[in-house]
Amino acid sequence: MSTPPNLSPILATAKSIKATLGLDPVVLSGYDVAVGVPRMRMLVSAGGFTVRAELNAKSLRKAIATIREHGPDAVACVLQGRLAVGDVLEDAGIAVQLKQPKEQAHPDLPGAAA
Repeated sequence: MSTPPNLSPILATAKSIKATLGLDPVVLSGYDVAVGVPRMRMLVSAGGFTVRAELNAKSLRKAIATIREHGPDAVACVLQGRLAVGDVLEDAGIAVQLKQPKEQAHPDLPGAAA
């Protein structure tokens, strides 16, 4: 999307930049997080860009357990936080959610493909 030549861009400020990173559940499922460790550091690389984050170890253990229980193909894994100077994701949190199964066509319903 380009700016028409007769219009100046709008200059704005923001309190923060929120970032959402989609993580590969296969990679996370291979890690073990020791009980008793309060925080874990994480490096996430994508497209030549690397972000550093520090996570609550208990949340990370729960995320890994969910991936292992349901399988990496059945979940979506997301890391979220505020992007700060130095490519640091502050107040980072991790979430793993089950993917909804795709609905299958029912041949007995009107409009369903046979």
